[in-house]
Amino acid sequence: MSRTDSDNLIDAGRAQATPSYTTEERNGIPFLVNSSGEVISLETFCATPIRVRGEFNAGSFESAMKFITKFKTPNTVAFRSKPLLGKRGRSVACIDFHSADGVPGFCEFVVRFKSTEAQFNTLQIPHYEGTYITPNIDIT
Repeated sequence: MSRTDSDNLIDAGRAQATPSYTTEERNGIPFLVNSSGEVISLETFCATPIRVRGEFNAGSFESAMKFITKFKTPNTVAFRSKPLLGKRGRSVACIDFHSADGVPGFCEFVVRFKSTEAQFNTLQIPHYEGTYITPNIDIT
């Protein structure tokens, strides 16, 4: 059977009608890149978000503790900067920090609060005093 011009036109039409895209993951979120190079997140098509993101700026230490207690995971940790002249230090708890066995966390779900040294030492999660900087945790 020989090909006709009509067959060639039909094949050309099919080639243009077939979507051209690639799918990948970026930071654990699936996305696709269409033929125009546009990156489209597929997370918006999920029933729920892939992971929790957000920042809570607690008005008090007690409020921060309630929030941390509600959402903490085995990977939750807190950091506190050294206070100046006896003032309360700046603190941040990272709900989605790296795991103890070395699996990286996203550090995109954080709680910011102020605390005295005595308050900070009452935390029921691993906590450290000093400087720790990532894109979402900066308490220099």
